[in-house]
Amino acid sequence: MTATVSAWRDEDFEGVAGLFDDLWGWELEGSEQEKRDISDLYIAGSALACNRLRVVRADGEVAAYLSSVFYENPPQGVGLENPQAFRQAASVFEARLRQTPFGRDSIEFNDRINDANRQLKADMIAKGFVWQGELKLLMTSPRHQGKGFARALIDETLEAMRAAGIKSVILYTDSHCNWQYYEKTGWTLAASLDWSFMNEPIRALAYWKESPRMEKTSGSSAVCYCPCRISR
Repeated sequence: MTATVSAWRDEDFEGVAGLFDDLWGWELEGSEQEKRDISDLYIAGSALACNRLRVVRADGEVAAYLSSVFYENPPQGVGLENPQAFRQAASVFEARLRQTPFGRDSIEFNDRINDANRQLKADMIAKGFVWQGELKLLMTSPRHQGKGFARALIDETLEAMRAAGIKSVILYTDSHCNWQYYEKTGWTLAASLDWSFMNEPIRALAYWKESPRMEKTSGSSAVCYCPCRISR
């Protein structure tokens, strides 16, 4: 099946949140409402933090998704169509999660992820790394893995970054994700940080790549970030 990369439409939100739930919802031990609120809050927050969103649609559903940030020469009109509505919705999801112990743990976990990424960023800057773009979140539906959809999203996004004059790109991931994918496709490990949550060890990782040397990627699935199991 040929992958066609398409611009985001706000109506894609439910499908993208469903991808998150399909990939990681089984790891979460909360109620169905809590798990969906986690998915919705994470996707809304990720989309709000990015200025370029892309999807692959197949068989009438969103099959894959990639969000990214252009820190220089940001594109226009390729992010959320109504960001204010998403900010309001994210506030509702977060408020509901804060009412339960599992929800509060989930929010704390996400805050810890952000703290780890800030430390990785500081480490990269101290080492002299520079970048103008970032791949934020890449997901492929379990029903559509192995079809090249992730590869198509990465290639299309990196090509757009090259065209915008972006010379180097970063991404954050961790040891619970498919981090080996990036080492196989030419990314440089720029920083790492060991931490834990609820006694579960996690290694946060930051990868860097120079745009002029970005060859076509191989493989079909990769994730820039995924949550590890949260349990009480």
